[in-house]
Amino acid sequence: MIVSGGYNIYPKEVEDALVGHAQVAEAVVVGVQSEKWGEEVAAFIVARGTPPEIAALIEHCRASLAGYKLPKQVHFIDEIPKSAVGKPRRRAVREPFWADRDRRI
Repeated sequence: MIVSGGYNIYPKEVEDALVGHAQVAEAVVVGVQSEKWGEEVAAFIVARGTPPEIAALIEHCRASLAGYKLPKQVHFIDEIPKSAVGKPRRRAVREPFWADRDRRI
């Protein structure tokens, strides 16, 4: 779960909205550090063909998600790291964004 500005955000809900877009093959959503909100939503997307415009992707999500659940960052990647059973390895995606956490506290 991502806690952003006191709101609880379930990554699966955001991922479902993202993969509903025709140009998104896969998506994984994690919380990354935010000075203002504590955490913010970051989406990592494997595109189907040409990556969609980020603004169009956010507008697509706006139809089914509250504003505070919308991704604040969108990153296009070639492949989502997965476990042996095929589940997304969220920590592997999130790690670079939290690596310096101890230095910020």
